[in-house]
Parts: sequence; C-alpha cells; structure tokens
Amino acid sequence: LRTPLVIVRGEAEVALQREGRTEAEYRESLDIIRKEGVRLSQIVDDLFFLARADAKQYMLNQTTFYLDELADECARAVRTLVSKKQVQFEMVSDEDLVFDGDEDLIRRLIIILLDNAIKYSDTNGTIDFKVRKDSSTYRIQVSNTGQPIREDEQEMIFDRFYRGDKVRSFRSDEELGTGAGLGLSIGAWIAEAHDGRLELASSSQESTIFIVTLPRK
Repeated sequence: LRTPLVIVRGEAEVALQREGRTEAEYRESLDIIRKEGVRLSQIVDDLFFLARADAKQYMLNQTTFYLDELADECARAVRTLVSKKQVQFEMVSDEDLVFDGDEDLIRRLIIILLDNAIKYSDTNGTIDFKVRKDSSTYRIQVSNTGQPIREDEQEMIFDRFYRGDKVRSFRSDEELGTGAGLGLSIGAWIAEAHDGRLELASSSQESTIFIVTLPRK
C-alpha cells in the first residue's frame, strides 16, 4: 500500500507547489493519481478477499458453466496486453468442458495466470494456454518463455506479498495485476476452494509452466 500512496501524495504536492501550471500538466498529474487510486482499490479488494477466505466467510456462487468458453473469454480479455508485449499467444482447448463452480472466481484465477505470463515473458516470446480434460480432472496450463523463477524462490511464490526479483522489474499501468504479491496466493485459494490445486510445474530457461487441476464431477 505504501508505494501507490507515496506516488499519490508526491504527484499532488508537485501539482500544488508551482503556480501557473498548464492544464496539460494538471491533467497528467491527475491521471497518475487516478491510476494509482485504481491500484489501491484493487489491493484493498484483494486484502478483503483473503480476509474473508481466512475467516471462511467467502461463499462460493456455484453454477454450471463451460470451462472452455470461459477460457476463451479470458484469452480475448488479455489480447490488448498480448499485442503491446508483442508475444505470440497460442490457445488450445478441448470442447464441452462442463464444470460446476464459481464462474467469477475461476475467471479470476485464469486471468491471474495469464497476466503473470504476459508480465514475465520476453518481448517476442511465446505464451501457451491449454485447457484439457482426462477421465477425472480438467487441467488448465499456462506457460511462458522468459527468465525462469530462481530455485530459491519457487517455494515462496505462493506466499502472500512475496515478490521475487522478476516482480520488482518495471510494471506497466496497463497490466491487470497490482504487483503487490497477492495474485498467486489468491489463485491457489480459488483452486483449493474448488477441490483443486494450483502448482508451479516447472521453471527453466525454456519456459515457466503453471498448472491448475480441477475435479470433474
């Protein structure tokens, strides 16, 4: 929370200190304040989400939906970020993947993984998004090329507020996440709440792969 608050205060103080600023300068400061306000709101929402989850007060809104259609919707939602990063995005999905669960939460889980893959992929790299089924489970796999997660960080990436060296790199204001180190911990809770699991399958010079396993009922 400290970083966006410092930015908001700093921009406001700079805007007020000098007389005779142009309208364009004021608008630039207000736009920065607005973006950081949005980020603050997202962080607070994430904190409330985790607090309710810890207190077992978050009730799943169970519905029946098609997981493949939801995955396709999420892929379309990130296409602007994919284009800006100039990465090759490939999606493969089985069809008619009927799933019982909280559609909004599963959407959030997928977006978290896609957002991370976009942030940490190399420019002109590759992101693979696969949704498959077997006899008892659905598997959502998101992989990206780019710098691997160091071995000494891999056990900590699902810890709340943990941010490794990769995360401390430049964060674009147009990315979906907050950069606060909460995304993967929220994603892991969502998977567990659906009797599933989110795990880091591997991370090497070739690619970093996250897999969500969900039960077929």
